[in-house]
Amino acid sequence: MDIDFKSKEPFVCSVTPRLAKDWLQRNLHNRKLDARIVEYYARVMKSGEWKWNGDPIRFSSTGVLLDGQHRLQACVEADMSIRATVIAGLGDDAYKTIDHGRARRLTDSLYVEKEVNCCALSGILSLIHDYRSGRMNGGKGIPGSRPADEELLDILRANPNVRNCVLTAKSNRVSSKLLGSMSSVGFLWFAFSEKDSRLATEFMTEFNEGGSPKGKPVTILRNYLTTHNSGHTRIHRRAALAIAIKAWNATRSGKGIAQLKWVPESGEDFPTIE
Repeated sequence: MDIDFKSKEPFVCSVTPRLAKDWLQRNLHNRKLDARIVEYYARVMKSGEWKWNGDPIRFSSTGVLLDGQHRLQACVEADMSIRATVIAGLGDDAYKTIDHGRARRLTDSLYVEKEVNCCALSGILSLIHDYRSGRMNGGKGIPGSRPADEELLDILRANPNVRNCVLTAKSNRVSSKLLGSMSSVGFLWFAFSEKDSRLATEFMTEFNEGGSPKGKPVTILRNYLTTHNSGHTRIHRRAALAIAIKAWNATRSGKGIAQLKWVPESGEDFPTIE
């Protein structure tokens, strides 16, 4: 495709992987390519969730690529054509003013969708995705990859009861303190309820309120997190979730336990919720 780089008239076109590769040759002084962003964009393109939103690919009047390198590289790696707006005729130094705004986050999308408690809801949806995709094991697959907002919104659409878990988590302040976040509490409520709703309510209530008999897995869990979150030290959230899941599994199986531990350093996988 021939472009009149001196023309300031924007246009829309289909960018093929071959065209994207050609345009990337004009990337002379852009910022360093972020492999994580490229992987994320490519995955969204392959999933069919990529949306044309009007954000332009920008060129200077001398033909230098100023903006769009991540989208173009993702187009090449995904081997998928995308629709794009193209603007040329800009000054060679225009790149200095590009991408200075804050990127849109899932909480923004949830707010637009008229959801409430957007921060906690976003966190719970992310944890559900991470657990289901195996990323709890230190991000198996591609390090640093993150789900597309539409993937998380699809989880919410398929599981509207996640909203109730947010409300429940808000009322469980002790649990939130022990586990490190309200999102962790909401995630466990949701995940445990998928297995046994009645037992999940009993387990999470006892965990929040305390007073359960000594020796019960939920009591051992509460004491463990209380001890390891004392002073200036705090247990990592992923480790806290792993320990909580182990306590839940012991409760469901009816097996007694003397202690709780999770040792990923020795190759132990993140536990599966039973």
